[in-house]
Amino acid sequence: MAGVLKELDEVNEELEKLKREFRIKTELYESLRNVYDDQLVRIQEAKLQIEKQAWALNAKSEELAEARQLYEEVKSRLHEAESKIKHANSANEKLQSGCDEKAQKLEGENKKLVSALDEATATTVEFERKLCACNEKIEVLENLLSDSQRKCLEAEQRAQAPKELRQREDAILRLEVQSVNIQEQLKWKKEQFEHLKEAHKRLQDQFQSSKEEWAKEKSIFLEKMSSLHTSLDAQSTINESLQTQLKMCNQALAHEESRRKALEIQLSESQRCFENVLAECQEAETKIETLTINRDEEVAALRSTLGMKEALLKEMEYRIVHLGQENREFLQSIKELQEAQISTRRTDPLLRKLQTKLKDLELVHSKCSVTLKEREAEWNIQVERTTEAMNCYGSDLKRLNDQIQQLQMQLESCYSSLEVAGEGSSILLMVLKSEISEAYSKLLNSESQIEACNEMRKEKITLAAEQLEMEHSSPVKAEIYLHQAHEQIASLNQKLESFKLLEEQSIVLENELGQHKKMLEESSDCQVRLRERVTLMEAALKDVSNALEKTNSELAVKVCEAGQTEAELKIWKSKAESMRTCFEQNQEICNQMETSLLAQVETEQYLRKENENLLCRLEDQDQTLNYLQQQIVLLDQKLAKKEESIEAMKSEARKVHEKEEQYAQIIEEGNTKVKNLQKVIRCLEQESMKRESAAIKLGRSEAEKSFKQERDKLQIIAAEKDQRIEDLQIWALSLEENFTDAATSSFSEIVEKLVEVDSLKEAFRKAEYLMNLEIQEKNLIIGDLQEEVTDLHDKLMLQVESLFRSKQAAAMEHEALLQNKQRAMENLKDKFEKEQSNLKKLVKELEFTRDATLEKINVLSLERENLLVYAEGICEQIGEFCGEDIKLGCMLSQMSQNSEGNDRLALNIVAGENLRHPTQECDDIAFTRKEVKGSKDGRSPLHELNYYE
Repeated sequence: MAGVLKELDEVNEELEKLKREFRIKTELYESLRNVYDDQLVRIQEAKLQIEKQAWALNAKSEELAEARQLYEEVKSRLHEAESKIKHANSANEKLQSGCDEKAQKLEGENKKLVSALDEATATTVEFERKLCACNEKIEVLENLLSDSQRKCLEAEQRAQAPKELRQREDAILRLEVQSVNIQEQLKWKKEQFEHLKEAHKRLQDQFQSSKEEWAKEKSIFLEKMSSLHTSLDAQSTINESLQTQLKMCNQALAHEESRRKALEIQLSESQRCFENVLAECQEAETKIETLTINRDEEVAALRSTLGMKEALLKEMEYRIVHLGQENREFLQSIKELQEAQISTRRTDPLLRKLQTKLKDLELVHSKCSVTLKEREAEWNIQVERTTEAMNCYGSDLKRLNDQIQQLQMQLESCYSSLEVAGEGSSILLMVLKSEISEAYSKLLNSESQIEACNEMRKEKITLAAEQLEMEHSSPVKAEIYLHQAHEQIASLNQKLESFKLLEEQSIVLENELGQHKKMLEESSDCQVRLRERVTLMEAALKDVSNALEKTNSELAVKVCEAGQTEAELKIWKSKAESMRTCFEQNQEICNQMETSLLAQVETEQYLRKENENLLCRLEDQDQTLNYLQQQIVLLDQKLAKKEESIEAMKSEARKVHEKEEQYAQIIEEGNTKVKNLQKVIRCLEQESMKRESAAIKLGRSEAEKSFKQERDKLQIIAAEKDQRIEDLQIWALSLEENFTDAATSSFSEIVEKLVEVDSLKEAFRKAEYLMNLEIQEKNLIIGDLQEEVTDLHDKLMLQVESLFRSKQAAAMEHEALLQNKQRAMENLKDKFEKEQSNLKKLVKELEFTRDATLEKINVLSLERENLLVYAEGICEQIGEFCGEDIKLGCMLSQMSQNSEGNDRLALNIVAGENLRHPTQECDDIAFTRKEVKGSKDGRSPLHELNYYE
C-alpha cells in the first residue's frame, strides 16, 4: 500500500511537472509568436526603409549626374573665362605699349607745338619788318612833300612873269589838291600805323598768355600722363587680383571635386551597405522561414508528445485500475492466508501465488520507473533544445537590431556629411559672391576713371587745337596744325577704341561672372532640392500619391508656360515687324540724306560757274590798275576782314571735321552695339534652353532699349546733318557775297582766294566722299542687321519648335515614368496584399491551433482533476478496506478463540468453495468492479478505459 501511495504521489508530482512544463511551453510559444510578429513588423519596416533608400539612392545618382553636368559646364565656362582673362591681359599689355607709344607721340607733338610757337614768333618778326617798310614809305612820302614845297616856291618865283602866272596858278591848284590828298593819306596811314601798333601789342600779349597757358597745359598733360600710368598700374594690380581670385576659385572647385568624389565613395559604400542589408534581410527572411518550419515541426512534435502523454495517462489509468484489482487480490490473498493459518496443510500453493504476484508487481514497478526516467530524460533534452533554439533566436534578433542601428547611424552620418557639404558649398558661394562684387566694383571704378580721363583729354585737345588755330592765321600752317590735330584725334580715337574694347571685355567678364553666379545659385538650389528630396523620400506611400498629384499640377503649369512662350513669340514677331518698319524708315532717312548731298553738289557746281564768270570780269578789269593802287589801304582792311573770315571758315571746317569724327564715333558705337546685340543674342540662344521666359524677357528688354537708343541716335544724326547742310548753305551764300565783294579787289588776292576755294572744294569733295562711304557703310550695316534679324527670327522659331518638341517629349517621358511608377506601386501593393493575406492566414491557422491546443489542455486538465478525484476515492476505499480487514482480523481471532473445532469445517468449506465454485471469485471481482463503475458513472472520459465490463 505504501508503495502504491508513493507511486501515486510520484504520478501526481509528474503530472504537476507536466503542467508546469506545459505552461512554460505555452508561454514560450506566446513569446515566440510575439517575437515572430515583431520580426515581421521590423522586416516590413526594413523593407520599406530599403525601398525608400533605393529610391533615395536613385534620386541621388540622378542628382549626382546633374551635378556632374553642371560641374562640367562650370569648368568649361571657367576655361573660357581664363582664356578671356588671358586675352584681356594681352590687350592690357598692348594698351600699355600703346600708351607708351602715345606718350612718345605726345612728346613729339609738344615739340611740334614748340616749333609752331617759333614760327609764330617768326611771323611777328615779319610783321615788324613790314611795319619798318611802311615807316620807310612814310619817310619817302615826306621827302616828296618837301620836294613839292620847293617846287611851289620855285613856281612862286616864276610867277613873277606875267605869262606863266596862269600856268603856275593851275599847277599850284593841282599841287594843293595833291597835297591835300597826300595829307589825308598820311593821316590815314598814321592811323593805320597806330592800329597796327595796337594789334602788335595785342599779339604780343596773346603770345605771352598763350605761352603761360601752354606751360600750364604741359604740366597738366604731364600730371595726366602720371595719373594714367598709375591707373594702368592699378588696372594691372586689379587684373592680378582677379587672376588670384580665379586661382582661388579653381582651388575651391578642386576642393569641391574632392568632396564630390568623397561623397561618391560614401554613396558607393552606403549602396554596398544597403546591398549587404538587403542580403542580411533576405537571410533573416530565410531564417524566419526556417524558424517557422521549425516551429511547425515543434508544434507537430508537441502534438505528438501530447498524444503520447494522453496514451500514458490512459496507461496510468489502466495501471491504477489494475493496481486496485491487485490490491483486492492482495486482500483476498490475506484472507486466504488467514484461513491458511487455520489449515496449514494447504499454505504452499497460496504462498507461491503471492510470491509470483509480488514479483510481477516488482517487475512492473521497475519497468515503470525505467520508463519514467527515460521520459524524463527525453523531456529534459527537449527542454534544452527549445532553450538553445530560443537563445539562438534571441541572439539573431539582437544581431539584427545591431545591424539596423548601425544602418541608422550610417544614414545619420550620410545626412550629416551632406549637411556639412551643403554648408561648405554655401560658404564658398558667399566667398565667391563677395569677391565677384569687389571685382565688379573695382572694374566700375576703373571704367569711370578711364571715361573721366578720356573726357578731360578730349576737352583739352580741343582747347589746344582752337588756341593754336587762333594763334596761327596763315592758311598753310593752319592746315598743318589741322592735320596734326586730326592725327592726335585719330590716336585718341584709337585709345578710346582700345578702352571700349576693354570695357566690352569687362562687360563680357561681368556677364560671365553673372552666369557663374547663376550656376552657383543653381548648384545651391540643387543642393537644397537634394536635401528636400532626401527628406521627402523618408515619407510613406501616401506622399508618393501626393507627389503624383503635384507632378500633374506641374505638367499643367508647364503647359500654361508653353502657352505663355507662344504668346511671347507672337509678341516677338510683332516687334520684329516693327523693327523692320523702323529699318525701312531709317533707309528713307538715308535716301533723304543722299538727296540733300546731291543738292549740295549742285550748289557747288553753281558756285563754280559763278567763279568762272568772276574770272571773266577780272580779265576785263586789268586796265583799272591805277584805281586799284589808290584802294590798297581798303584792300588791307578787307584782307584783315577776310583773314578773320578765313579763320571762321577754318573753325567751321574744324567743326565739320569734329562732326564727322562724332559721326564716325556714333557709327563705331552703333557697330559696337550691334556686336553687343549679337553677343547678347548668342547668350540668349545659349541660355534659352535653361531659362526660357527670363532670357526672352531680358533679351526683349535689352533689344528694345538698344533699338530705341539707336533710333534716337539716328534721329539726332539726321537732325545734325540737316543743321550742317543749312550751315553749309549759309556759308556758301556768305562765300558768294565775299566773292562779289572781292571782285573789286586786286587780281592777286582773287587768285589766292581761288586757291583757297579750290582747297575748300577739295575738302568738300573729301567730305562728300566720306559721307557717301558712311552712307554705304550704314546701308550695309542696315542690310546686315536686317539679315541678322531675319536669321534670329528663324532661329527663334526653330528654338520654339525644338522647345515645344522637347516639352512634348519630356511630358511623354514624365507620363511614361508616372505610369511605370503607378505600375510598380500597384505591383508593390499587390505583393503587400498577398503577404498580408498569407500572414493573416498563418495567424488564423496559429490561432486555430492555439484554440485547439487550449481546448485539449483544458480537457487534459479536467481529466487530470478527475483522475486525482478518482485516486482520492480509491485511497479512501483502500482505507475503508484496511479498516474492514482489521475488523475481520479481530472477528477471526474471536472466532478462533471460541471454536477451534469448527476450524476444520470452515477450512473444508473454504477449500470446497475454492475447488467447487471457482467462478465465485470472478463474481466478487465483477461485483467490486461494478461498484467502482457505479462510483465512476459521473465521469465519462474514463468510460473507455473500463474494458473489463
